[in-house]
Amino acid sequence: MPVENYYNDTNSDKKNVLTVHYQANPNLSKMQVSFHWWAEESTTLHKHDHYEFFIITSGRIQHTLNGDTEILEENTLQLIRPDDVHQFSQLKEGRSTHINISATCERFEKFCAVLGISIEQLLYGNCPLRFELSSNEMDFFIHRSQQLNLKMRDYENDYSLFQLIVCEMLVHAISILYKRHPIRLDNRPKWFCSLLKQLHSPDLMNCNAEDVYKLSGYSPPVVIKHFKQYTGETVQSYLVKLKTDWAILLLHNTDKSILEISEILGYSSLSHFCKLFKNQTGETPARFRISAKNTRSDNS
Repeated sequence: MPVENYYNDTNSDKKNVLTVHYQANPNLSKMQVSFHWWAEESTTLHKHDHYEFFIITSGRIQHTLNGDTEILEENTLQLIRPDDVHQFSQLKEGRSTHINISATCERFEKFCAVLGISIEQLLYGNCPLRFELSSNEMDFFIHRSQQLNLKMRDYENDYSLFQLIVCEMLVHAISILYKRHPIRLDNRPKWFCSLLKQLHSPDLMNCNAEDVYKLSGYSPPVVIKHFKQYTGETVQSYLVKLKTDWAILLLHNTDKSILEISEILGYSSLSHFCKLFKNQTGETPARFRISAKNTRSDNS
């Protein structure tokens, strides 16, 4: 398995904590995402200026994170945030391997934005950023890791497929973390929690801001204030992100035309829908569907 090392000790502090800079990683510097296998016995105490998921693929390993040391088992997924200080130490019982999936802060935050996830709630609550993956979840990551490993030589001149697969892995990892993250809504009014739950129903794919105000039973200024306070979004921007998520599902899982999808989502203008979708994902709906089909073909 190819193993990469991007440590840079030029900014070591007095405690000998190394800083891993994204600029030192060719893939992170070029594409804002990266992937590699790690099979070394241990690492030095270090931190990153970017986000990193690691997944234990075999064996057990001792892991120290921000001063706390634990033994991590196979199938463990862990998110390391910028400036988290951590270290791997191999156990006497044998070697372990894990995969690393990384993204710059800018790219990670864009992924969260596209998914409609509040990065503050996801990363800085009281809940852990580590979970044991199910067998199906592990199969997803192992299959794509093997695909990347086998085709690594093909990426010398064309990084598009590499980038697509790594982005797919990152989005899936963030989604897993978010779905299992018991976000606390205790401080939100019950009516507002109920409203958000209704908005995520497939029956309301086509709703607009006026519909939101009517559903809430409160005046527009009150609803707008609560959206800003509890989601960090305007009503309109929240709906755009939510509809983009629905569009992604429909593009992936149905043969409906892009015009049909835009109408299902309540857009009266196809060009407006395409513009909003591209603003959120970086691709037009047509290009996104082609990329998704190509990925499925490569994985079959």
